[in-house]
Amino acid sequence: VILGAGFGGLRAALQIDKKIRRGNLAGIAEVILIDRNAYHTYTPTLYEAATTSKNSATYQEIKRIVTFAIPEIVKHTGIRFIQDEAKSLDLKDGDIHLGSGEMVKFDSLVLALGAETNWFGIPGLKEHSFPLKTFLDSVKIRDRIFELMQSGKSDLNILVGGGGSTGVELSGEIQGWIKELQEELHNQCRSKVTIIEAGASLMLGFPAGI
Repeated sequence: VILGAGFGGLRAALQIDKKIRRGNLAGIAEVILIDRNAYHTYTPTLYEAATTSKNSATYQEIKRIVTFAIPEIVKHTGIRFIQDEAKSLDLKDGDIHLGSGEMVKFDSLVLALGAETNWFGIPGLKEHSFPLKTFLDSVKIRDRIFELMQSGKSDLNILVGGGGSTGVELSGEIQGWIKELQEELHNQCRSKVTIIEAGASLMLGFPAGI
């Protein structure tokens, strides 16, 4: 049983299932993949969803940019997918109790549930900012920027926390999208996008000059 269908969980499910089928163990071993969502989120494209205008794409069209239906991904495999949420684990007896009331037994368990946003203990940050980890997060950011532009604000200051690849890509896309919105909404507000990074430079971990 694999809990979580993010990059790690989905990859593990596909690779283990492949080994099972190659070893002719289909009647002996089974891979069960459990996730609360029916889709896998391709997180590298979340910044695109966060900066796509409502007038350019509908909610469903934006969702297709960053998500892939898990049943379609595992359709031609031996993987059994369950859309549900794990509520409790009994590691001794190998039981997983799901939100629906169903119980799933396991012999081996892979925990691939991802991680929560790290607020680094900064007071007020969680209450007054938008994380970017899920599809719904990206939609909230998009809607908020669109709402602020529609309100007729004369000044728009956006802070992006983190100067890694996602922060840099998101900042550039936001600035470009604001220019489009200025024409679309006839709002020539003064805008500024600022990246806040604790490190000495942006894109730390990437080769210099990239």
